[in-house]
Amino acid sequence: MNKLVLSLIGMSLVVSSCAKKVASTTAAPDPAKSTASATTMSKALKTEDSDAKAIAVLKNYIDAIGGKEKLTSVKSMMTKTTASTGMGDLIITQYVKNGKSTMKTEMAGSTVMETIFDGTALQMSGIGGKQLITDAAAIKGAR
Repeated sequence: MNKLVLSLIGMSLVVSSCAKKVASTTAAPDPAKSTASATTMSKALKTEDSDAKAIAVLKNYIDAIGGKEKLTSVKSMMTKTTASTGMGDLIITQYVKNGKSTMKTEMAGSTVMETIFDGTALQMSGIGGKQLITDAAAIKGAR
């Protein structure tokens, strides 16, 4: 149940972000342009409707499990995503606790990428080696 809740929180953040992007990048069609732009606009509007419905469903779910306050009281979480590809299984595992996080991406049993954030520095490692990132903007993004 906790995995579902955390997955839904993540999905709601992604969906709300996508809805904002679609709303901010969708422009009114130019009548001088071909019907292709009208078709594109029609698809964008359908996407906005779909995003609005998805957001409504997630908001209702969050209300049903105790509300936003209950979700914001979560202090730690673990998310595990798996997928099967033609090149093998893909597993992404992420842990977050007390402002620190780690994310590990594995493909066909081998670690492809690992990110560790200890609250002050960000370390990324992968097939090409390790890198310690201390850039203020990257640290702010990791928080």
